[in-house]
Amino acid sequence: MPIPLPDARVGDSSQDERLPVTVVCGFVGAGKSTLVRKIVSGWTSGRLALLVHDRSDAGLDASLCRSHGVEVFRLGEVLAELVQRCVGCSLRDNLTSAIAAIADMRRFDRLLIECSGLVEPVFVAEIFNDAWENHELLASKAQLDHLLTVVDGRTFWDDVHSEDDLQARGVSCGTDDGRTLSELVVEQVEYATLLVMSRTTGLPKGTQTRARHLLETLNPEAAILLLDEESDVGRRVVRQRQPAPMPISFQPGWAKLIQQAPMPKILSSHWTMYRGLVGGHST
Repeated sequence: MPIPLPDARVGDSSQDERLPVTVVCGFVGAGKSTLVRKIVSGWTSGRLALLVHDRSDAGLDASLCRSHGVEVFRLGEVLAELVQRCVGCSLRDNLTSAIAAIADMRRFDRLLIECSGLVEPVFVAEIFNDAWENHELLASKAQLDHLLTVVDGRTFWDDVHSEDDLQARGVSCGTDDGRTLSELVVEQVEYATLLVMSRTTGLPKGTQTRARHLLETLNPEAAILLLDEESDVGRRVVRQRQPAPMPISFQPGWAKLIQQAPMPKILSSHWTMYRGLVGGHST
């Protein structure tokens, strides 16, 4: 089923006092911290709160954050429980409470959440979706603008086709985490509203094109930005979503194609590859 999110108010968006939220996901080592640094270093639109969930502080420059007026909060390890699909557990309460508390401070213009490399974006979306559907306080305090996934342009094609499980890679959430690398990477891509491809500098043109076409096949609706080649990528990913009459749907783009939604022109020549991927990675 589509996962709708609370939309920005139709009309004058300046009347909407909810805290805009941008969530950054991506597999371990994909380049999330590099993107966060670009966002922080280019931040000029008021006060930014950064909620970090990771197993290390690698890549986070505290002095850079301070110099740009960015306040950093830490969630600890609770967000890892998202991958266990624990719908009613303390994780949802902890993340919801953290977002609501930051919103209640009323001194920030945006909240940026950097997730662990093992988190699937759809589970973060469900927190906002459930708050909207159940008329919970979070829906009146914060709105999810974008679910952004960073992918490594050098390894993305091989990762999608890999048969390795996460435990074999040494990055699982524990013995109960039976996901494969391919499953995780595909889910991180197919539910995103924005995709950022990293490490494309020096990448053979054919390799980059192949990775881009694969991204477009898995998620035809998401814009694709290049982390290394676009100087304003940091500003573009935190640009507020325009007011819309309908909530955003987080149904995978390929599923919409199956339902006869219009198919982007660029995918017409890749229909065979698309069918093969859907057969192996449907959710």
